[in-house]
Amino acid sequence: MKWWITVLPIVLIALVLNFRKSNSTVNPNFQGNGIVLKTFQNYYESVKLACKEYPKIPESYILALIGLECSGRKIVPHRFENHIYAQLKKVKKGQKRYFENIVQKDLMGKNERELRELASSWGPFQIMGYKSIAMNIDLDGLDNQDRIINGISWISENYGIYLEQGKYQDAFHLHNTGKPYPKIGKPFTFRNNYVSDGLSLMDSFQNLILQIQ
Repeated sequence: MKWWITVLPIVLIALVLNFRKSNSTVNPNFQGNGIVLKTFQNYYESVKLACKEYPKIPESYILALIGLECSGRKIVPHRFENHIYAQLKKVKKGQKRYFENIVQKDLMGKNERELRELASSWGPFQIMGYKSIAMNIDLDGLDNQDRIINGISWISENYGIYLEQGKYQDAFHLHNTGKPYPKIGKPFTFRNNYVSDGLSLMDSFQNLILQIQ
């Protein structure tokens, strides 16, 4: 057993007090402290190992993203997105030339079940299934034993430069919407507190990592 597992509850008490003290604007429905504990216990070792291959991507960001997207659960339900399904179906039928980087030949031979799987988000990062085509991996690569390294690889490829520059607000917004945080107006995320909750989680994970090093 790792030694930090023994001291983790004590460290988390301090984090809970700090989280409540410094994050009064956090969504009241956001159970940040429980998410920190669950995510850290379920994912820290695999995130730490994977991030060794991507040293410019902070472990604390990856853990925070997992906390945001799946609340740290080991078994993550797939989430079907009907509007994505509609776009993919149009591409397959030739009614639309492309959707992002997906063209008709990518979908040829896909049955209804497979098309719905491509239109669902997968794994702890909730990456859309159709992204696996450009990643050149099987769909289950988003939700099997390689899901952390595959997810970090996708993050590095798509918006890693923002993480390298410390632009974490943009990075969280990019993961959820595909666009940097807007310079004017509200965020485009599915809930308004997504980015602020992510930044708060990132601080908590960073403090926890420092405590156990």
